[in-house]
Amino acid sequence: MIKTYIALFRSFNVEPKNLKAILHLHSYHDKYKQAMFWSKVTGIPKKNISIYNKVNSGKIVRKNYPGCISIRLYNVKILHELRSYYQLYAKRYGGLVQW
Repeated sequence: MIKTYIALFRSFNVEPKNLKAILHLHSYHDKYKQAMFWSKVTGIPKKNISIYNKVNSGKIVRKNYPGCISIRLYNVKILHELRSYYQLYAKRYGGLVQW
């Protein structure tokens, strides 16, 4: 799903190096390893990936869980273009949903 999201931005001529990301990790994660993993998957430079330390009760530990990443692009022009495409799609295929 993340690769599809990145591909959407590429269709607007946005390179992954211009994206920001927030990586949600628990204390048991290796922060460096997970940041490198997600940088490789997304193409976003490691310097553009922030770490958010999530609280964990310790009851559930998922050894191979790579954390959850949130991708950000701060570009109003692209936001308006996406909104226009969404509204056209919503009108044609199922009613207009406010965004």
